[in-house]
Amino acid sequence: MQISKKEKAELIKIYIDGVRKQDAAEDRLAEAFSALCSENMLMGVASPVSGALDSVLRKVIGEFDFDWVSWYIYEADFGTKDFEFTIDHKPYLVNKISLDEFLELVMEGD
Repeated sequence: MQISKKEKAELIKIYIDGVRKQDAAEDRLAEAFSALCSENMLMGVASPVSGALDSVLRKVIGEFDFDWVSWYIYEADFGTKDFEFTIDHKPYLVNKISLDEFLELVMEGD
């Protein structure tokens, strides 16, 4: 299935928004459970679902673009960290550009 760069960007933004909301919900749930026991750790409640979504998105947008999306979410903390990346020998700071600008820079396609 071939999709345009614009369609990829829209899917990626939906995915990133979902991951952000899921992370926030898991944090709130973990905080609530910590009232029961300080040793209580909530890990991977949504892991099977998020793993499946990762696999689908990876197939649809391609490995290269998925790697950039993963970097943006997990390494650059949704683009909030002061991390530099380079495209065509030009450096960029991820926290100084919008998600749309980031995707335009890093995504393959038309």
